[in-house]
Amino acid sequence: MVKAVIFDCTGVLVGSGQAVNQKLLGYIRSQLKPHYKVGMLSNLPRHYIERLFEPSELLLFDVTALASEAGIAKPDPRAYRFIAERLGVEPDRCIFVDDFERHCEAAREQGMRAVLYDSFEQTKREIEAILQEE
Repeated sequence: MVKAVIFDCTGVLVGSGQAVNQKLLGYIRSQLKPHYKVGMLSNLPRHYIERLFEPSELLLFDVTALASEAGIAKPDPRAYRFIAERLGVEPDRCIFVDDFERHCEAAREQGMRAVLYDSFEQTKREIEAILQEE
């Protein structure tokens, strides 16, 4: 049973031009956050994340795990275990969303379900399909 959904930052939560993906944040706020733990796993430094998001937007995430703070970076397998541990959830209870296939594959190797982000609509459809399988 899925207990957490984890999102990459750049390319997923933040699109080109550094615009925050408001559709995705709305989906997280209304559909995911009430039922699942929500995490952000990024290779970006904290000061950059804090410039991209409003404080209220960052509150949507139960954990914002910055691989750089742990001395690792995706696709290092430890990055995926790091955020799962911080969320208090086993990796096989997580969905991971990223725009790089190699990051998704690394998440799968740790037991996570992974969705390769292409668009909001496609990602929402794939997340919902995984959740309905449960």
